[in-house]
Amino acid sequence: MPLLLLLLFTSPFALANKPAPIVFIIQSQPGSFHSQLAEKSQNSILAQWTQHVPSHVMTPPRVILTHTLDQQEGATFGWTIFPLVEVLAAEMVAEETLEWGAVLAENTELDLANLNQAVEKYKFRAKEDSLFLGRSLKDSSSTIVHHFAESGSLAFPDPEAGIFLSRKLVMELHEELQALDSLPVSQKLFPGDFNIDSAYEFARFLYKGGEGVALKNINEICAKKSEKFKCFTSTRQDTACLKSSQTAEMRAVLGRSLLAVKTCSKYHKDRLDVVQKTWGPRVPHIDFVSDQEDSTIPTMVLPYTVNTESGHCNKSLAILEQFLTKQPLERDFLVIVDDDTVLSVARLASLLSCYTAEEGPVLLGQRYGYMAANGKGYNYITGGGGIVMNRAAAKSLAACPCPSEDSPDDMHLGMCARRLGIPVLHSGRMFQARPPDYPKAFLAFRKPVSFHKHWEIDPIKVYKDYFEAADAKLGNALKDEL
Repeated sequence: MPLLLLLLFTSPFALANKPAPIVFIIQSQPGSFHSQLAEKSQNSILAQWTQHVPSHVMTPPRVILTHTLDQQEGATFGWTIFPLVEVLAAEMVAEETLEWGAVLAENTELDLANLNQAVEKYKFRAKEDSLFLGRSLKDSSSTIVHHFAESGSLAFPDPEAGIFLSRKLVMELHEELQALDSLPVSQKLFPGDFNIDSAYEFARFLYKGGEGVALKNINEICAKKSEKFKCFTSTRQDTACLKSSQTAEMRAVLGRSLLAVKTCSKYHKDRLDVVQKTWGPRVPHIDFVSDQEDSTIPTMVLPYTVNTESGHCNKSLAILEQFLTKQPLERDFLVIVDDDTVLSVARLASLLSCYTAEEGPVLLGQRYGYMAANGKGYNYITGGGGIVMNRAAAKSLAACPCPSEDSPDDMHLGMCARRLGIPVLHSGRMFQARPPDYPKAFLAFRKPVSFHKHWEIDPIKVYKDYFEAADAKLGNALKDEL
């Protein structure tokens, strides 16, 4: 079908050398590993276009990588969707034939032939209708990651499957956001403080309790490629760099890493017991950093640390200092976790292997933001899911003193990263909350690396259900093998 995409979102009156009717934005991240993922998606879109559409008939679409749009040093522009509305609106003002904006993840795969078939099937009217399309997810119960709101009623999109916005919706939304500052606080659904789940917060803003635009689920927008549904988007599982059979390579990466567990004497007998019965014995280099020494575990007390009920900034900075001064230089990665973090050692090793060739600082985990939706704040890695950094990042971040001993350590590191121009990188496989806090359909295709908290769950069962099979090949005698 050489003229395949002439049908895409267009009128029957085809003009020679028409501009493409869609613009793609890929939520890319800096660094060689992430930029390669995004460029793979970008190149695939453009190669398919060249294959199907002669250049004299229609020009290729714009494919924008968000990390090239960064407006703040150390910030990753556009991981929340709101700042991208302005980008899409500007594109549509400049080109009147643009009918759609697509927001894709760095590992979203697009099938243009199937997209064309879906357009013919649904007969969308992008200029007349406010359309918000995606793969629909719903919470099964109220959850902390969504501020305990709209349990089970709000449909929100899976960002790795892609989101599609019609021209009418983009232009209306852009106008609304421009006037946002003039509205009373009581009328705002805009996430102006903490940003946790950008896709959910965007859907909630659009939905407006049922008075706005609801997400329309499209079966062809998929998490996993399926011939049954003729998927025009799917998620590539290329966010890890070692296969499960590459145990020797995993052991090598783990040998170059230190896992530091933040704990206190109050939790030695319960939380640390879970760690020792699950993932702990598979880690060759692990420090249990506490307020009290216990030789049976063993725990350690670092100099100048003060135990606090919350925040733990002082303890985390002490861990950075310990890593930089006491660990051998060949130890490349520091991973800081809580004592109630449950994780897969094998999957963590596979994830870390993606960053061994990075020349610059790496700060990685589940990314949250403070005032990131309006571009005025900063991003940070949530502590419970695990904070990963390489030696270059640790050296820079260790130079930022804590405002107080109990300042939130993850937010402090995020503010410091912004000042220093260190990008805060997101992994869609590390989770700040428990499995029940996320839709099952969301977790099914993610291959999680970590979860957090023991509250109202059996953490040993969580490990068995999600991680034990992945870790089994590493064995329990990892320390002796190394």
